[in-house]
Amino acid sequence: MDHGQREQGGARHLVARLSELGVDFQHWCFACGQLNPGGLNLDFEVSRDRAEARYTALQRHQGYDGLLHGGVVTALLDEAMGWAIFHQGIWGVTAKISVTFRHPLPTGADLRVVGEIARDRGRVIETHGTV
Repeated sequence: MDHGQREQGGARHLVARLSELGVDFQHWCFACGQLNPGGLNLDFEVSRDRAEARYTALQRHQGYDGLLHGGVVTALLDEAMGWAIFHQGIWGVTAKISVTFRHPLPTGADLRVVGEIARDRGRVIETHGTV
């Protein structure tokens, strides 16, 4: 993740600061927005350099019949890794993402998605994620 700004005080301070700027990303965000009826509606538990959420693979997010779409899997990972840095008070965007799909994920499966900070290189923070 490439980030442009670090904020002191962690995620709560960052959310308050972004709200002052008129940014309301959590309500309609495809991944974590609770008001988005077509979204993933993820609710993350965050600690130190790690974020974790549960997700049930929905039929409306399938690619091939009965299998979760690879783009949705990538969105799950991207969001978890983003929340791992966001909790540190860092606002950033994904600069590059690479996903290795080890096996297909069936719709209806209860999944755990985890994002972790692997290395902080200043302007670039390397993260890893698993589903």
